[in-house]
Amino acid sequence: QAHRPSVMKALGAALDTLFDGLATYREVDTRGQILFETADGLIPLEDLADGLRSVFVIVAELLLRLDAAFADSQDPTREEAVCLVDELDAHLHPRLQRTVVPALRQLFPNVQFIVTTHSPYVVGSARHGEVVVLQRKGDSVVADTDVPDVEGWPADQIATSSIFGLDTTRDVRGEDALKAERDLLTKARLSPSESTRLAKAQKVLDRADGPTTAMVRQMLAAAEGPKRSVAKKKRKARAKV
Repeated sequence: QAHRPSVMKALGAALDTLFDGLATYREVDTRGQILFETADGLIPLEDLADGLRSVFVIVAELLLRLDAAFADSQDPTREEAVCLVDELDAHLHPRLQRTVVPALRQLFPNVQFIVTTHSPYVVGSARHGEVVVLQRKGDSVVADTDVPDVEGWPADQIATSSIFGLDTTRDVRGEDALKAERDLLTKARLSPSESTRLAKAQKVLDRADGPTTAMVRQMLAAAEGPKRSVAKKKRKARAKV
C-alpha cells in the first residue's frame, strides 16, 4: 500500500510511453475505473482497443509484482526480474509492434523479457543474438540461434529471411503474378495467350512496384532464361550419356 501512489504514477508514465500517443493515462476515478484520454474522448480501460489493453495488463502486472517483491525499493521499475510474455504482438497495431520492445527495455532496464512473436516488426527491434527461432522437427522442437543480424532491416526483408522463411511478402495474387512473369519472360517466344497472361501479370505487379523496381524485376526474371536453358541442356546431355 505504501508504494501504491508511486506505482500508479510509474504505471501512468509507462503506459504513455508504450501507447505512443494513441491513448494517455488520466486517472482512477471514484468508482475505481482507470481512465484514458483518446481521440474519442475520455474512456475507461475496458473500452480501449484489445492491443492497448493487453499492453496495460503486461505493464500493470509486472509493476505490481515488482512492487510486492521489492517492498523497500524506492523505484520498483529499476529492480531485476524475468518476465515471460507469449505472443507479445497479439492485437497490436504495427506501429506499436515496432516500439513495444524498445519501450519495455527503457521502462524496465533490469528486467529480462523472454517473449514469443510472429511479427517481423518485433523481431526487427531485437538486438543481435537475442532472437531464437523455434522449429518443430518430428516430435521435437529445435532452437536455432544461428540467425542473421536484422538491425535496420525492413519488415519484408525480415519476413523473407531464414527467421520466418517466407518466399515473398506479396499477397497470393501478387505471388502468382510474379511467378507467371518469371516463367514467361524466360521464353524465347510467347503465344498470343501467353502474351496476354504476361500483360495481366505485369499489370498486377506494376501497381505495387515503382518504375525502377519493375525494370529490375523484369531484368532479373529475363536473366533466369539463359540459366534455365543451360541447366536443361546439361540435364539432356547427362541423359544421353
